[in-house]
Amino acid sequence: MNSPRVGVVVLNCNGLGELIPCLESLRRSTYRPLEICVVDNASTDGSPERVAADFPEVNLIRSPVNLGWSRGNNRGIRHLLDKGIDYIWIINNDVEIDPDCVSRLVELCEDRPDVGVCGPLIYYWEPRDRVWFAGGYVDFDRLEAGHCSTVDEFRSLPATRRYISGCAMFVRREVFERVGLIDERFFIYCEDADFGLRAGRAGFGIEVVPEAAMFHKVSAFSGGEGAQSPFQAFQLLRSTMLFWRKHLGWWGFHRRWCAGHLGKWVNDIPYAWEDPSRRERARAIIDAVWYVLSGQRNPLERPSAPQWFVRLMRRRPWLVAELMALRLPAVQPLIRRRPGVADNAPDGN
Repeated sequence: MNSPRVGVVVLNCNGLGELIPCLESLRRSTYRPLEICVVDNASTDGSPERVAADFPEVNLIRSPVNLGWSRGNNRGIRHLLDKGIDYIWIINNDVEIDPDCVSRLVELCEDRPDVGVCGPLIYYWEPRDRVWFAGGYVDFDRLEAGHCSTVDEFRSLPATRRYISGCAMFVRREVFERVGLIDERFFIYCEDADFGLRAGRAGFGIEVVPEAAMFHKVSAFSGGEGAQSPFQAFQLLRSTMLFWRKHLGWWGFHRRWCAGHLGKWVNDIPYAWEDPSRRERARAIIDAVWYVLSGQRNPLERPSAPQWFVRLMRRRPWLVAELMALRLPAVQPLIRRRPGVADNAPDGN
């Protein structure tokens, strides 16, 4: 019997130092046939030239602009689907796999036809015995998505509340055919949780395969785990807001997520703005709120918030949070005329 055809999509953007070890580890994979597709997002560090020279077996797709995680991976997914690939594995460029990792994933999917999405147990690059990802959860009570502590915790969840990290998402082609590709409204972050929800709701099983191992240089592209860079802040908040608006609906997003979570992001802005080392991150948060509030749609852009909105967020971010939570009674005292104060009197800030 012929082995299922597996295609790997590796997204890269100026990640030459991470990409080469990743491709070398794929070369060492014991599984065949394995077709590798590198989608390069406008790298200027020589990555595509190095791939073309040293990895002639790799399909190289070059984009003249940075398409982001979702659009970039979708280009590779479409390429592999058109070639009739049975399983598509989406992996980061900053990972290294065990030689038998792909074989373990295929074995699980062939034994379990109900499983549509699975992934390996992902360890930190250093130390290599520390688990980074053992499955993901989406909690609609606390309105949060995150990593499970253990595989047992992950397996205790219904399939409709599970997801596999986009760092290593192994997908049966029928899943793409039934639920569609990655949602391109997400530039980066939350797209894997969204895809997991869609697959689970369509009736596909979602599993972690502990026998399959991968090692991950966490968040290499965005500056490392916990870096909290302006790029991370903007992309994470924007994607988080878009995710919950999509899955809660307009009313639920404002009355539940904004009411319970937006203030955690914005209330510190007046203090962060006064700190030169934190100002750019504060500005990124303001721009992310404006992106969603003003109905922007292009994930490749970061439009700057207008100055009047920046001033409002610097002075009274809590007011924006209250208004977005639709808690109008809480802000009514601000719009009532106070005795002895002229309508056009300055607010003193």
